[in-house]
Amino acid sequence: MSEFTSDLAANFSIRHDSDKYRYELLDGDELIGMASYHPDTDDKVWDFNSTHVDSKYGGQGLAAKLVTHALTDAKAAGHEIKATCSYVVQMLRKHPELG
Repeated sequence: MSEFTSDLAANFSIRHDSDKYRYELLDGDELIGMASYHPDTDDKVWDFNSTHVDSKYGGQGLAAKLVTHALTDAKAAGHEIKATCSYVVQMLRKHPELG
């Protein structure tokens, strides 16, 4: 698992749990959100199919930071991005450079 903290408040971090096919958003040690994906059979295309952040953390831009990190990380690793999650679809429309 890789961990990411840049551009997040000190107590928040993002980690990639490749065994569970998701990027996890943490507040300290507490899992508060995730962006899940499903890889195709040859692991070339990752379909981001679900994004969730606990409602008590709403309005802080955390979902956008989580998805931005997940897409940037996946793309940097050579994966093609597919989006069936409506939130990720919106992010890609606003920021096509992430796809």
